[in-house]
Amino acid sequence: MSKQPKFVNGAVTVNTTLSPENLLSRLHTIENSFGRVRQVQNEARKLDLDLIDFNGKVKVSSVPPMLPHPRTAERAFVLLPVRDLSPNWQHPITGKTVSAMISALSSDIRDIYPLTE
Repeated sequence: MSKQPKFVNGAVTVNTTLSPENLLSRLHTIENSFGRVRQVQNEARKLDLDLIDFNGKVKVSSVPPMLPHPRTAERAFVLLPVRDLSPNWQHPITGKTVSAMISALSSDIRDIYPLTE
């Protein structure tokens, strides 16, 4: 279990004419407008917007964004909402389905549950 406070995680699908670089820049602008200050990697934050996939594009580079997001397959809190949106999604590099990646997680996903109304 993480030592960070509980948080809400979600996923959205968008259509855009922006490049992945410009889209990530816009996401960071939104984070900043909510008071996000980047100090320590993986610290708790008010808002964290990540670009997980961009039409299956693969971009491995030191210049963000890396696509797909490099830790997607390791994070149940990312994979579960992705599965809700796109149950047939496959990792563009490994070809693994989102369900296969969830099944392969060694972390305890019992602490992750859907919000209820």
